[in-house]
Amino acid sequence: CRALSKSMVYLLLDAFLKRQYDQSNPQPLWLQNFIQRLQQPDNLCKPINELCKFSNYSHGYLCLLFKKHMNVTLEKYVIRLKIQYAAKLLQDHANVSCADCRAGRISESVQFYQAV
Repeated sequence: CRALSKSMVYLLLDAFLKRQYDQSNPQPLWLQNFIQRLQQPDNLCKPINELCKFSNYSHGYLCLLFKKHMNVTLEKYVIRLKIQYAAKLLQDHANVSCADCRAGRISESVQFYQAV
């Protein structure tokens, strides 16, 4: 009976620690690394298929996992990154031209307005 009680305590402690870890680290490491690569300005102009090569997953499976963990599609996330980068360029008060906005990878005004 004592061994059973001890096993139950270990089981409950294990479940508690796993839950605490999951709450403090909601994103897997591969996803954190992938997002860091996405956020690099040089990668903002690449198509989604090219960006998928930064992971070990196929395009379809990566999009599925991304949506599961981030609650947004990969395409919408990338559009938001492009808008944030363009906004950063504008906030820096640099001599911003249309070429700079394109450097932020906002190539179509339709994308810009839809994402805002």
